[in-house]
Amino acid sequence: MGRRHRIVLSAVAVAGWLGSACSGGGGRNDDKPGGSDSMASVWFAVGGVSFAGNSLRVCGHRDLRADAKYRCSSILERGGGHKKPSDGCACFDFDERGGLVEGGREVVVTDLCPSDLVPAADWTFTYAVFESRGCKGARLNDGAHNFTCYDSRDFATKDHPNASVEPLMKGRNVNEIVCVTEPASKSWQFASCAVVSTDGDTSRGRSRYDCGCSPTSPAKPGKSVPKFGVTCRCDGLGAAPAGCEFSPSCEIVCDDD
Repeated sequence: MGRRHRIVLSAVAVAGWLGSACSGGGGRNDDKPGGSDSMASVWFAVGGVSFAGNSLRVCGHRDLRADAKYRCSSILERGGGHKKPSDGCACFDFDERGGLVEGGREVVVTDLCPSDLVPAADWTFTYAVFESRGCKGARLNDGAHNFTCYDSRDFATKDHPNASVEPLMKGRNVNEIVCVTEPASKSWQFASCAVVSTDGDTSRGRSRYDCGCSPTSPAKPGKSVPKFGVTCRCDGLGAAPAGCEFSPSCEIVCDDD
C-alpha cells in the first residue's frame, strides 16, 4: 500500500511565517485510479498570531505530465474521496494553530508523480493566503497587502514569489516557505510658532507665523522654486506645512481657505 500525499499546517513560535513541504514518489497519473508512494506535508509557523478564520489555496502541477503508464497524479489532487479539481488547486481552512482542516480532520491529498519519472520534470506549487474561510475575502499575499511568501531556497534572490519550483524526489523532501511583511514606524517632531499676521494678511485671507526659520540658500529658477522664491530651515519643521509657503524673511504664510 502506497503512502499518501498530505498537507498539514501547524504553528511554531518563530519570527515570520514559515511553511514546510515534504514529498516522496509514486502514485497514479491524473484521474487514473491507483495507489501512491508519495507523501508531502506543509506547515506554517508564526509567533504571537492566530490562523483562526483564515484559509489557504494551494495549486500544484508537474511541469510535464508523467507518462500515462505511471499510476500517479501530475497535478495536485484532493484525497478523502474528492474528485480531482480541474485546475489542480484546493482550498483549505486553517485551525487556530495553523493546521489545515476539512470537516474537523487533518487534510490529506494523495498521489503525486515524482520528478524522476519519464519525462523528468520539476513541480510548481503556488500559495494564496486569504483573510476568511473558504478562500474568500482579501488575499494577503497578492502583492498589494505587504505580505509575500518565498521558498527558502529563493529567499535571498526573491525568485518565484508565492511559489515553490522544485524537483519532487522519491522519499522525503522538505522545503520551507518564508512569508515576510514590512512593518511601519512612526515618530513625531513638534515646533512652536508665533502668530504674526498683519492687517494685509487678514484682508488677503491668509495667516502668517514666525517659527524661527532662517534662509538656507537663494532659490534657483525651475519648477521647485517656492511661491515666495526662498527656501528656509526651521527647528522642528522639515518643510513648510501643507498649504503654506515661506515668505522672503522665512515666516510661514498660509492661505486660510
